[in-house]
Amino acid sequence: MSELKELEGKMKYVMSNLKDTVDLSLDIRAKHPETKKIIDSYWEEFLSHFVTYIKRREKETGDEVLKGFAFLNLFKLIK
Repeated sequence: MSELKELEGKMKYVMSNLKDTVDLSLDIRAKHPETKKIIDSYWEEFLSHFVTYIKRREKETGDEVLKGFAFLNLFKLIK
């Protein structure tokens, strides 16, 4: 399906940008430790907005896009 290829391509593109964003965040924090709280707030806002959007769209569509996602495994990675 071409739609699956499109989805895969978009996810790869987003992952590449996220990696760049993480690296830039860490670089700025290392060079300017006083920015840590600001950068933390950017990440908190980004992740909060992302999860809120997913939950809103799931509610609107009745389809849980993350239903099969093992959050427990994600939380183990965060430790």
